[in-house]
Amino acid sequence: MKLLYQWEQPMWKLNKKAFTIIEVLCSMTLFSLMAITAVSVIIVSCKLKLYNENLREYAYFIEGLKNNIAYNLKEEELFYIKQGEEKFIHKENINMENLRKKHLKEILSKSNPKEEPYIHVNVEKVEDKHKRYNVNILLKISDDKYIECDFDKDFEQ
Repeated sequence: MKLLYQWEQPMWKLNKKAFTIIEVLCSMTLFSLMAITAVSVIIVSCKLKLYNENLREYAYFIEGLKNNIAYNLKEEELFYIKQGEEKFIHKENINMENLRKKHLKEILSKSNPKEEPYIHVNVEKVEDKHKRYNVNILLKISDDKYIECDFDKDFEQ
């Protein structure tokens, strides 16, 4: 039987430690890739959950604001919203607690908000023989995302 020289022997027979280190490095690389992928999926999931919760709260607030205007406001109070400058609700006032505890005049502001989200409330009198107002509520979440609610409010004569 012919004896092989050291350089003629297969690599795995020469140095087992090097192969063990390479195996460990490969397994660590695979584990790291899977961990990074899992963490990024979890982060995106948390951001989406927060966005959906905020969107739900905004929808509840708009519904509450609509009901407050439709069922609780008198004609003089609606006229206050209609007259003069545009009316806004700033980010810090967009919560149901403010809507329950404060009067609508306290929540509305004449100054244009500098940060989003904010609500723009617009009231227009409809020209007909009844006392009817068209109310438009626009919640601007970002430059291209908004929620809009448009309804009519009638007053009996």
